[in-house]
Amino acid sequence: MTAADRPDPDLSFTAFHQMNRASYVRYAETYLRHRQDAEEAIDSTFEHLLRTWDEVLLTENPAAYAWTIMRNKVTDHARARTRRPPLIDEAAFNTVALRDAVDPIGQITESLALFRALRQLTDRQQDVMVMTYLQGLNAPEAAAVLGMSSATVRSTVRHSLRRLREILGPDRDEFLSRARLISAPYTQADIDAAEARVLARLHTPDPAPAPVPAVTAADEPTSVEAAQNLKNLCAAVVTHTTALPTLRTFLTPQLPEPPGARVLGCILQLAESEENARFWWQYAAGAGDPAASYCLYLHHRALGEHAPARWWHEQTELLQNTPSTDHPHTHGEQHDTRPDDVPPAVTTALHEVSATDASLLPTALRILGALRTGPAPVPATVGAVIDYAPAAIGYVDDFDLPLTDPDFTDHIRTLIATDPTPIRIRNRLQPRPKASKPLIATARRHRTWAWG
Repeated sequence: MTAADRPDPDLSFTAFHQMNRASYVRYAETYLRHRQDAEEAIDSTFEHLLRTWDEVLLTENPAAYAWTIMRNKVTDHARARTRRPPLIDEAAFNTVALRDAVDPIGQITESLALFRALRQLTDRQQDVMVMTYLQGLNAPEAAAVLGMSSATVRSTVRHSLRRLREILGPDRDEFLSRARLISAPYTQADIDAAEARVLARLHTPDPAPAPVPAVTAADEPTSVEAAQNLKNLCAAVVTHTTALPTLRTFLTPQLPEPPGARVLGCILQLAESEENARFWWQYAAGAGDPAASYCLYLHHRALGEHAPARWWHEQTELLQNTPSTDHPHTHGEQHDTRPDDVPPAVTTALHEVSATDASLLPTALRILGALRTGPAPVPATVGAVIDYAPAAIGYVDDFDLPLTDPDFTDHIRTLIATDPTPIRIRNRLQPRPKASKPLIATARRHRTWAWG
């Protein structure tokens, strides 16, 4: 379709833009600091949404889907500008408390401590805290923007506060009371001008046609199918009997092992830490792991980012005949970890999905989707690792990489340590020391909780 043939946006897109533009810009300003940079990132977001609006409306949760697109656009904009992921630390120089502070240096130090603690939360937790405590939205307002229920926002805030208490101690509430950011007014005239810019971008001449991809459009999953396939793939990878043991030797004296990086990426994806998941998949794929490359293909396909999705699919094709990055394993080999129960209908496809022969992945994922008639229970050990891993990943000072804690490998060994008795590992886990009971992990281990 040429630019002249494109219809004007329908009322649903216009209403969505009117309702969410200001909140999106304020979120982008939190990480990019400058209004102009934020506007450029959000213009790109809404152009992308407008070009794929019909597909967006078919997703299970258009608001949540749009938020994910926006979050990735902000990340890409930050990387293009500074060659690093966006860090919330810079917002410490834009607080209301600093503007009114008697001791500016002390206030900056306090804000930096808080914002570095926020970086240790999961992506969802960080987003909720930014929109509530830093931008001042109440639970219903934040829920509408983020694409979740008010109850989920409140629950996420509770878990985030518990984690921040562990990091900051008794100063948590005092720090948060001074976390509100300065934000210039965003008027209706600003929103209308932004919509005009998005429409102008939409009606620019189309770029030259891209080369025909290796996979035809009919064979490629839709964004909804890709998101579900990625979820199924990650669930299969982390529940395979060889998965968690790879994390025991994840940190070698030289570099992290690619299979462990693939598994860690899948764990972070299931824990809703997409940015960190993407980094570790890229690491594993760069080391020649086709399964990680295929995860990146599904990740970008789910976000409607077709150009990078095609590129990662091509990389998967190139890598699938390379030697496996996994250590040799035979079906009769015994491991130190006793696997939890996995539904029989899924186990038949687990080996194919977890293998580095990427040519098997599409077929195996179709098998998983067809056989899985309901949510599958989350194994206890996997639930414990999913609960632990996101908190163990963070951007260390002077490094722009999501690195693991120094004791990451040791703690993983503790979580998956073998118990000599026939009692399930689920009942013998040594929890990570915390100030309060890990309710998220407990809920995941309960039989009524599952990934669906």
